[in-house]
Amino acid sequence: MVAKGAAGPWAQRRQYSNQLEGQTEVGLGYNWLVEAWPYLLKDAEGAITFVRSTRKALWFDAVESGGETTYEARYGGKATLTHDCDQRRYTLSMPTGEVWFFKDFGDEPCGSSSSSSGGAGVQPLPGQLLGMVDASGQQTDVVEYSTSGRIQIIERETVVDSETTTTQFEYAFDGSGLTTSVTYRRQVDSNGWVNIRRVTYEYYDGSTSHGSSGDLMRVNVQEPSGASWVNIKQSYYRYYKAGDPKGFQHGLRYVVEPDGYEDMLGESLDPTTVSNLILLQYSKYNFEYDSQRRVTKEIVDRGSQAFEFAYEQSLHSDGYNNWSRKTTETRPDGSTETVYTNYIGQALLSVLASGSEQWLTASSYDSAGRLVQVASPSAIVSYNQSSADLGITLRSSEGLIKLRSYYASTGSGGAAGYLKSTSLKKGSGGTPVLQSELEYTQRTAGDATIYPISKETRYRDDAGTETLETTYAYDWHTGSVQVKQRTVTLPVVSTAQNGPGTATTQKQVFDERGNLTWTMDGRGFITHMSYDQVLGSMLQRTKDADTSLLSGVPSGWSTPSGGG
Repeated sequence: MVAKGAAGPWAQRRQYSNQLEGQTEVGLGYNWLVEAWPYLLKDAEGAITFVRSTRKALWFDAVESGGETTYEARYGGKATLTHDCDQRRYTLSMPTGEVWFFKDFGDEPCGSSSSSSGGAGVQPLPGQLLGMVDASGQQTDVVEYSTSGRIQIIERETVVDSETTTTQFEYAFDGSGLTTSVTYRRQVDSNGWVNIRRVTYEYYDGSTSHGSSGDLMRVNVQEPSGASWVNIKQSYYRYYKAGDPKGFQHGLRYVVEPDGYEDMLGESLDPTTVSNLILLQYSKYNFEYDSQRRVTKEIVDRGSQAFEFAYEQSLHSDGYNNWSRKTTETRPDGSTETVYTNYIGQALLSVLASGSEQWLTASSYDSAGRLVQVASPSAIVSYNQSSADLGITLRSSEGLIKLRSYYASTGSGGAAGYLKSTSLKKGSGGTPVLQSELEYTQRTAGDATIYPISKETRYRDDAGTETLETTYAYDWHTGSVQVKQRTVTLPVVSTAQNGPGTATTQKQVFDERGNLTWTMDGRGFITHMSYDQVLGSMLQRTKDADTSLLSGVPSGWSTPSGGG
């Protein structure tokens, strides 16, 4: 369920993970994560993890110096984490300009005069979400917590022409803290609430063979119909129970998505009672696992295709260029793809095999875990699994190898940790041929700092003398990292190449919420877009606009001769 907004959507999405530490239950059944409920975890060494979904985790190590604790991002991460004793909260600043706030853990070395980050009512738990501010400055807050320690109401206010529209996600829970519903609703000023959409959740009680108590069983997406609600989409899940072969307790077994669920109802089948064999014919996914809760078999698309997985763990020490896990996927056509990954899951070597043929792709990383080299199949001779670094042998003068470099510091066009250049070379002994270079500018507002590209240079020759330069200039909305106007100056196209012989520019203007409202192309022709400022939806687009007929035209803009 997505709540559209002028500053971007706020979504109620769920993700299942079979590899969470322990059996995690955060309010939506075992091993399900909620994107709208990110949280922080702190380990015994003081390291902090940001958890939002299975692919969006961030890690920060505590660094003690001079009696103060700061946090350093792992794995080349660009986000920053700071602690505020006065507010008793952590501030997580993303490179995109988003800023997230979380309740602290209470054991930070703060004075007794420091205040609480919560107001009256139920207080947030340690590490729990307090709110966030996006790049445009739009704030979204948790305004109420349940007595069971869950997030009860998430709220965003948008003011347009002195009219305040409040958007909420309101959660309801059962006695054990499981979410029973979330309602997306909207209120204008002090008028009554208008329901937009609702999602309800049902759980197993452990009395059937399809799930243990607390496992998420069914999800119903609903829309209002008068005073009641009607289902518009339904999803259904089954799980392994303790002692079941090929699975583990709370392990996701079958996934029936809305199209399959609707087909079952159309054929008078009850998803909750049919056999597993029947259910497979309508399932999007069916999983089997090994003793370490890793997927060993995945059957997809109503039983039409099966993928098998085998794993091998190395005994090598952790390192960005040492392999830690080998995963072999056998595909429905009999071909295999074997991927060697390092200890944080980055791919080091991919081996695609079909019959007697195979294709290898190898990647290398620097000391911060950033990708610095990719060798294509044409460049690789062999590898040796017994070596920690896989003993990859490259052709010395043949085969495509791609290289990447990064800035070590910020300033003079650089941004520490950001991509600086890309190059190509022919074989391991080849001379790198520069392909592109990037420069950046910096914008800071409040707790947010971003590094947008200011210059992009591409090279058309091996010597690196024939350049194509594109520059980017920015004006900003006051007090935010939201672009107000972006001016792009394109490379010069010579008259010999049927160009004007001079650089042309393109301009884009954005409102305070990040909506693109005006554009001017290289010939000066103008396009105007208008939006619903509450929903963020485009209302009208005017191409080749006549500025004499429009209001709010950017300063200095006018319709060119022959336009309009």
